[in-house]
Amino acid sequence: KVISRLLPDAAPVLLLGLDYPDEDMSGPPFSVSAERVRDLFQQDFAIEVLERNDVLESNPKFHGRVGHLHEEVIRMTRRARAPT
Repeated sequence: KVISRLLPDAAPVLLLGLDYPDEDMSGPPFSVSAERVRDLFQQDFAIEVLERNDVLESNPKFHGRVGHLHEEVIRMTRRARAPT
């Protein structure tokens, strides 16, 4: 809610997140999926996944620790507030 209050209408936010099974590793980095972003922000933001890539192979420190590792680029755009 703090982010929603601070940003003006139509303000864009670019979020780069890593998605992996929470039960595989407790972080950091912490897993934040596009679905979780939607759950948290869809009331105040339009959510669009711009890109999603499997990056496990190129990140050896995660080999054997997580079942999958996806990098997601997510654009969030502040929805217009209802007039008061």
